[in-house]
Amino acid sequence: MRTRPGRRFAFRLAAHLGYTVDELLTRITARELAEWQAFERLEGPLGGARGDVHAAMITAAITNANRSKGPPKKPAEFLPQWDKAMATRQQTADEMFAQAKAITARLGGTNHTT
Repeated sequence: MRTRPGRRFAFRLAAHLGYTVDELLTRITARELAEWQAFERLEGPLGGARGDVHAAMITAAITNANRSKGPPKKPAEFLPQWDKAMATRQQTADEMFAQAKAITARLGGTNHTT
């Protein structure tokens, strides 16, 4: 997905307009899609895509207004680290298998692997 910015844009636009990506791509012309891309470049992210930045700015302001000592906090310190969250340790095959068995048991399924 990171190497396909056009596809990522389609997901953002579909969410903004309330469609699935497939619905969007069957309903929209290439010209209109290009106009939406140009609009986003001029106006910024569609919808509330940067709500995290707004929340970080407010959090930093409140934190700084109520701090007693030390340097002021920057909004960046309150931003979620999306890429870091994606870079967590990969599960081993055994861990994935154990998790799948646990989910199957919780859903009342039968374990046919033993």
